Order: sequence, then structure tokens, then C-alpha cells
Amino acid sequence: MDNKSPSTVASTIPDSPGAEFRSPAASPHWKPLAQKDEPSGFSPFVAFCFAINYILGTGFLTIPWAFVQGGLISSALILILVCLLSDFVKTYLLETMARAEVMLDNQMRWRVNKSKGEEHSEKDRLLYSPVLARTMSMERGAGEGDEEEGGQEEKMQLVPINEKGGSKAMHHSNSMNTMYSSIQNPMVPGKVIAPGGGVIAGAGGSRPGTASHTPNTSLPGTPGTPGDARRLAQKRTLIVVKKKTSSSQSSSTKYLVGERKFEINALCRVFLGKRFGLHLYTFFLSIYVYCTLWAYTSVFASAMSKALPVFDNGDPDGNYLWYAVIFAVLVVPLSCMELNEQVAMQVFLTGCRFLMVFLMVFTSAECAQSNDAAAGIGEGEDSHDDYAAPLFNLSGLHHSIPILVFATIYHHSIPGLAHPVADKRELNGIFRATTIFSSIAYGFIGITLGYVFGTRIADSANLNWKDFGIIEREGRSDAMLWFADSVSFFVLCFPAIDVVSAFPLNAITLGNNLMGMAFGRKIHEVEKNRLVVIQFRLLASIPPILLGILVRELGTITGYAGTTAFIMTFTFPSLLYIRSRRKAIAKKFDSITYYTTFASNEIYAIALCWFGIGMFVFVTTLLIRG
Repeated sequence: MDNKSPSTVASTIPDSPGAEFRSPAASPHWKPLAQKDEPSGFSPFVAFCFAINYILGTGFLTIPWAFVQGGLISSALILILVCLLSDFVKTYLLETMARAEVMLDNQMRWRVNKSKGEEHSEKDRLLYSPVLARTMSMERGAGEGDEEEGGQEEKMQLVPINEKGGSKAMHHSNSMNTMYSSIQNPMVPGKVIAPGGGVIAGAGGSRPGTASHTPNTSLPGTPGTPGDARRLAQKRTLIVVKKKTSSSQSSSTKYLVGERKFEINALCRVFLGKRFGLHLYTFFLSIYVYCTLWAYTSVFASAMSKALPVFDNGDPDGNYLWYAVIFAVLVVPLSCMELNEQVAMQVFLTGCRFLMVFLMVFTSAECAQSNDAAAGIGEGEDSHDDYAAPLFNLSGLHHSIPILVFATIYHHSIPGLAHPVADKRELNGIFRATTIFSSIAYGFIGITLGYVFGTRIADSANLNWKDFGIIEREGRSDAMLWFADSVSFFVLCFPAIDVVSAFPLNAITLGNNLMGMAFGRKIHEVEKNRLVVIQFRLLASIPPILLGILVRELGTITGYAGTTAFIMTFTFPSLLYIRSRRKAIAKKFDSITYYTTFASNEIYAIALCWFGIGMFVFVTTLLIRG
């Protein structure tokens, strides 16, 4: 038998690569977390900008009119409720995506959960030899001189686990906050050695589950037992140390959205079925997004043809067609790009939105005076009370509720927005910040402009800036006149600027969903094929532009198409949450994910599901009645 000293034995255990990043208590065969590459992708700020560009579209220009129709205070209360429900829906989608990441393989087939058994227990176990550690500690202490009692530092020697050797006993030590699974010492029946050489359990010894830290120097396997018996015991007495998981550590092991992207229609296919889930959701989404992109084309071409006509002969059709073609040249290539390829443009246009909100709010009072001057209304001829907006108007809520709901819709694009984010743990905060910021902006705009303009507010609030700066033009400096004209031009043309960023974001969402419906279970095999992706992006972006050229007045069809947003935004995500949670429980996966909040409740989800159906019926009925 080899008579190596304990220090020699310790030195023969090989170090793993990157040992300098490892805690002294870590297993030599564990790969340290610090060695992993840092995740690449969007920062929270960039992701926030993309989400703002989705949610803070041209729809926010109708918010002041909606506040006037429903009453300033009552509409503000409805807005708070709608934003709360919007946050619920966000949670449901993130939880469903996280469960799909864990429960599905790359062929979209169900995985078997092995984490409930012993299969993966090796990852968080360390084997500790108390006798070897005790020997090294005592030898080092004898060589270094006297120290204060209890001041000696005992080092753990960690070795790979051998699942096949020895019988195991599980013990818990409250003082050390660890779990011990030990291989009993074959030399001393009934004895289990704890770290430091103490006895955890033994026949006639300490009470099971407790540790006596008095060194047992008379037992084989302790430093006081010379010869082969001690060395044999050193090799056989190993203790598995399993760290207890604290609340903060357990949260890091909860299910997260992964690197795979699951579009909502793919989730519908998995959890709701191919016919009801996949086809019905894709049908609603296609109608909604196609009509939205159709409207974007009409908005851009109409606004620019009036603001900057190319043909001086006043030909409206020629100017409209010219700008529709320019719009196509701008947005179709952007629709074929990935989100990470248009970061600079999207962040810049987010700044344009903030500037738009700032200018509209802080120039609204002067703009109202300009409107009065343009209408020939002098001071004292018409008081503010004659056109003041009501604080409460329950009879007008049927006008404001649909607009407030539409203004918070971006959930169909959450999978696409979440995919490029570097740290998926930040998703909850990113989307919640988006909802909170947009609700504050909507409330600020709605109350301020609604109060200033009252019942004179235009359906699209930016149209009130047409006559901005008309008062006292003769007595103003050139700089002030230039500022007034610039503000008027920017506010009036902002919808055209806005849709350049909003169009590709929605086209990307529709193209990805169409591709998911076409390839089904093979979607993860083709989503990296750029040629295939571009084909579906073109299918999503070109038809609505052609429709925008041929038919400029959308009329009632857009109103009916918009009702599908209620089903997409509230009903389907709620059903996905319910079905994915039940499926996780049935297949013995955890029902709690990293994104679980107080909203993660089936009762809330059922109520939200019926809310979407009710709003769909309500708005459709209003459209039918005219």
C-alpha cells in the first residue's frame, strides 16, 4: 500500500481550468460561473426603447380626445386599470415562454423532467473527507506554533462523487446549514464522521441528526489511529456536502426565457392545439397587423404629400404615389433586418417621441390661443368654461375605453422583443417599465391637452398645431417665428416619422409568426436561414403597402380589424398561461417561474380571458350600430 502523506495526496488532485476563479470550497470538476462568456445582446435601455416604439405609436395622438370623451378623471382611472391588466398579460406570456424553454426540445416535443430525481444531483454535491482535512489541519497547526483555541482553519479536500460506493445516510446540521449524505465508515459500524472528525450519528453515541465536534481520536480513520487501518478509513470515509438553497439562490434556478424564440402562435400550437390555437391566433394576428401596416402606409403618404408636395401642379394622386414608393424603399429593407441591426435608428426615434410629447405638453396653452386667433375668436368672447372637458362622463366611456386599450397593445411582439435581450432576468422589469412609462405619458398628455383644448381637441391631437404661432407674428423676432414654425412642422409631421420605425417592428412580428405556422415543429431548424426569413418578411411587408396605394381610405374595415386585438392581447395569453401551468404540473415540472408575480393566478387569468372576449363583443357591437 502506498504510504503517501496527506499533503502529498492533496497535491495529486488535479486542478480544473480556471481554478483561480473558484472558491476554495468548490469541486475541482465544476466549471466556474466566471469562466462563462458574458451574454451578448440588448441592454435593458435599448430593449426599453424598442418596446416604447411598439407601444407609443401614432395611437397616442388620440389619447387626449379619448380623455375628453370619457371625462378627464374617469378616463385616467380606466387607464390605470388597463395598464395593470396589460402588465398581467406580459407576465402570462413570459411565464409561458419560460415553461416552453424547459419543457420542449428543439423539435417541439415534450421533455421528461429529470430534475425531480437523482439524475442531476451530482451538479450541486461535493464530497468531503473529514479525516484528511483534520489531519492536514493538525499537521499544519503543529508546525506553525501555538494559536488561540479554535483559531485553526480547517480546509476541505473535495473529491468527485462516487454514487455506487457505500450505504448512505442523510443528516442535517443546523449549525453548519448543510446537508450531509455520508458513506458510513466500514471500520466502525454505526459511526458517521462529520466535518472536523466529530460523530454525527452512532450506536449509543450522539443523537441522530446532531453533530458532536469533539475529535474522536480513538476511532480508526482519525489522526490518532496509526497504520493501514487509518489510511483505509481515510479513503473510505467521505461525506457528500450539499448546500442548502436560500431564497435568493432558489430564484436563480427558476425557469427563465432562453435563447430559443417561441412566437405566440407556436406557443398556441403547443398548449392550445393546432386548429384552435395556431390557426385561429395567426388569423387574428394577420388581420390586425396587415391592417395596421396598411394604415401606416396611408398615414405616411398622406401626411408627407400635404406637408412637402413634390409636384407643384397640385396633383394629389401623384404626390401620394411618390411618397408611398419612398415609404416602401425605407421600411421594406428595415423589415428584412433583425432588431439588433437597427438599434441606432430605433433609439433615435424613441428620442423623437419624447421630444414630441414634451413639445405638445409645454406649448399647448399657446397653441390653444393660436387656434382661437385663427378662428377669429378674441379675448373675452368665449370663456374656457364653454368648451371645458368634463371630469367625469360615464356615458362617453364607450368611446375612450377602446382607444385606451389599443394604446397599450404590444404584447404580440413580446417574443421578438425578448429574444435579443442579453440578460433575460431583466425582461420583467423592462416590460413593466415600458407599461409604467407609457401610462404616465398617456395620462400626462390626456389630462393636460384635454384640459387646455377641451371639446375643441382634434381626433388626432397633433392637428391642433396647424395654426401654432399665428398670434402676434408681427411683434416677434425671426428666431421665435422660426421656432414656432419648426414646432408646428415637427408636430404635424411626426406621424410620418413615427411609422417609419413602427412599420418594420410589426412586419417582423407578422413575418416570424407566418414562418412559425408554415414550418411548425421545424421552426428552430430554419429560423437561422436568412433567405427563408427574408421571404416571410417580404410576405408581411409588401402586401399592405400595395393595399395602401390602391385603397387610401380604410374606413370601417380597419375598425373591425382592430377588434381582433382584444382577443390577441387578453384572451390568448391568459389561455396560454392556464394551459402551460397545468401542463407543467401534469408533467412534474415546476409551476413557478422566474417571472411569477402576484398576477400569476388562474382566477385572474380566467377573468382576463373573458375581459378580452367581452371587449371584442362590445366594440364590434358599437361598430355595427354605427
